[in-house]
Amino acid sequence: MDTGATFSGSVADGLLSGTWANEAFGESGTFSGSQTSAADAVLDADVMAQVAGTYTGTATLGGEVDTFTLTIGADGHVSIEFVAAAVTSTSSGQATFAGIDGDGTQIAGTATTAGALSGTLRNDHDGTSGTFEGTKL
Repeated sequence: MDTGATFSGSVADGLLSGTWANEAFGESGTFSGSQTSAADAVLDADVMAQVAGTYTGTATLGGEVDTFTLTIGADGHVSIEFVAAAVTSTSSGQATFAGIDGDGTQIAGTATTAGALSGTLRNDHDGTSGTFEGTKL
């Protein structure tokens, strides 16, 4: 669900800042952040090579069940419809990722070198939460 929120910002010297607004709900604010490290410096290339690929599965959020396809790139980028996500860390046999979609639903999950995918979904705006699971194709 897209609530119509808009974001405007910039990145300079590893610092992110900007504003957001959601006219439908009469809400607005600012955001900021900083780069903590380069993704390729913290991700284990062997683990990333093994978890990279396309996954399919089901997600349950707010009582609704839906299917999804998610792709993890060897570079740490995660692609799933309407979600901005990335691998945040790797450890023995798994990669952890996080992201957020256009309506504020936060996604956090783990992909294992054995081809399993699992995680949680949470939307603080409407109070819904859920889980997802899948397998590598």
